[in-house]
Amino acid sequence: MGGTVKFVPNEPDLSSVYGSSRTTLSGTSGGGFNYAERTMINLPINDILALRIVGTYAHNSGWIDRIVLDDFPLPTNGGLTRGNVLSAPVSTVHSGVNDERLTGARVALLFKPNDILTVTPSVFYQRIGQGGENAYDSNPGITNAQYQPFDVAEPFTDSFTIYALPITLALTDFSITSATSYWNRTTQQVQDASEGVQDAFAVPVFPVSEGGIGPVQPNEVDTTHEFSQELRFSSTGNGNFQWIVGAFFSDFYDNLNLSVDNIPGLLTAEDGAFGTTNLAHVVEPLHIRQEAGFANVSYQFEYGIKLEAGARYYAYQSSLQSAANGFAYGGDTPVLNDARASADGLNPMVNLSYTPEGGPLLYVTAAKGFREGAGNFPIPTTGTIGSECLANLQAIGRSSAPPLYDPDTVWSYELGEKGRFWDGRVTLNTDVFYTKWNSVQQQVGLACGLAFTTNGPDASVKGAELELQALVLPGLSFIQSVGYADASFLENYPSAAITAGQALYDSPRWTISTNLRYQHPIGTANLVAEVQNSYQSPTIDINYQVNELSGRDLTNLRIGVEKKKWSVYGFVNNVLNRHYAIEYLNLLAITGPDYSRIATNQPLTAGVDVEFKY
Repeated sequence: MGGTVKFVPNEPDLSSVYGSSRTTLSGTSGGGFNYAERTMINLPINDILALRIVGTYAHNSGWIDRIVLDDFPLPTNGGLTRGNVLSAPVSTVHSGVNDERLTGARVALLFKPNDILTVTPSVFYQRIGQGGENAYDSNPGITNAQYQPFDVAEPFTDSFTIYALPITLALTDFSITSATSYWNRTTQQVQDASEGVQDAFAVPVFPVSEGGIGPVQPNEVDTTHEFSQELRFSSTGNGNFQWIVGAFFSDFYDNLNLSVDNIPGLLTAEDGAFGTTNLAHVVEPLHIRQEAGFANVSYQFEYGIKLEAGARYYAYQSSLQSAANGFAYGGDTPVLNDARASADGLNPMVNLSYTPEGGPLLYVTAAKGFREGAGNFPIPTTGTIGSECLANLQAIGRSSAPPLYDPDTVWSYELGEKGRFWDGRVTLNTDVFYTKWNSVQQQVGLACGLAFTTNGPDASVKGAELELQALVLPGLSFIQSVGYADASFLENYPSAAITAGQALYDSPRWTISTNLRYQHPIGTANLVAEVQNSYQSPTIDINYQVNELSGRDLTNLRIGVEKKKWSVYGFVNNVLNRHYAIEYLNLLAITGPDYSRIATNQPLTAGVDVEFKY
């Protein structure tokens, strides 16, 4: 339902040996030196085998400082307002903690023994490691600073490997494609929850020596793997009648392991009232199995009329089991949940288009989409935190959080045109659309600092889009895209602070992108200059509460010289060095009212980009 971004890498080439190397050097305002190297080589082995290898290494400097304070201030206003961290003495400053290192490689092999069979197995690996989040504390709102009562590092790693085996048989009248893939992914994040836990239990001191809880370090590990298989048959040639038919299967497994179970200070805090070092330990395995069958046909009539129709039948079965123990869940005896769900349905699509002679393509389309349900993180209902969570749940008519939430669906209708004018110098694509969104999957934040997802009210999206590409003058091109979307809920939903007519969360009304590119020959080379601006209007999002996010307006510049075998560019990203709040994050342990972590964008970054081809 959310659409698909399809990444199609270049395949190995049997024709010749060639490659490229690209180096990017830059510096970030408030950060430091950045470096990236990307290398590719294509190696024909013989007439039927070729190998393509791509490697990437990049280091981006951090610009967020992690500031450890002495005598960390306690919250005020009954725990609703963070203490004045700017007035507390500083113990340690860790600069640029959100520095990032990326390592990646892709190896693909082409096997083409004849004109009929093509086999292209590949392996893609990537690992990202960061010393901390690209985020700052909402209070005091300094856009490059996080504040802590204890020196707790917050590293993050994300690594995955994708194995793919596409096989294509190009027969006389149709082709057969088998796409087999398997991927696994592991993410791990450590986060400082010392302040949030201390505030949640209203412990009046921070140091363990004075009766405080001390450092609290939640550690979340997510391990995921999925096998998928698609088999499709499709027509070939340029006949009026075209068709595709196929089937899809996937087997998905995810295991979340959140441990906040090694807090020595918890055992001694409040004169031993907690009686354990284990605040919470949650293990939550999720298994989703999906099957689908699909078909799509189209027919080109006379007078430029074309009719296309298709449908996809889907079915999935989901099982979620969780085990949670610790003080937050009432003790060492695990609280067990076992929830199973399934759904199936048919998603149809129809598109009617008309292309008059010499005129633009006109079309109208209607399509249905769906998004599968999933499992919820368990919410405790016993113990100190659990009692507060239970009261919060009862206030919205629940005795517990739902273990699973159901699918949501959309019907989308679009009317538009796609055309080229003035001998191809201008391309103009426009459309208007209406989307009805049923049972929106919606997060509900609780005052105890935890949250769950459920199916909320219906919503609608009404909007329009424009894409313009124009050759203004020889060598000067102008590209403009504008999107307008009035996305709003249709019903009240008090448990998530939603009122009828309210904008959907994370849904900007306006998105505007402008690009101006100039290219001019200089001898055997080309001078290229480009300016790009992107704008997004204000939005709202939700974590503990509803938050307002300002609009974002970013400008990038790029100028350089390119030839057939090499190019050199200078660039400046975020020219005006603007810092924007992108998202209010949910913390791993407790997200409270006194402060949030806010994800932000990279400051002004300038550098040089050099590429050689051989």
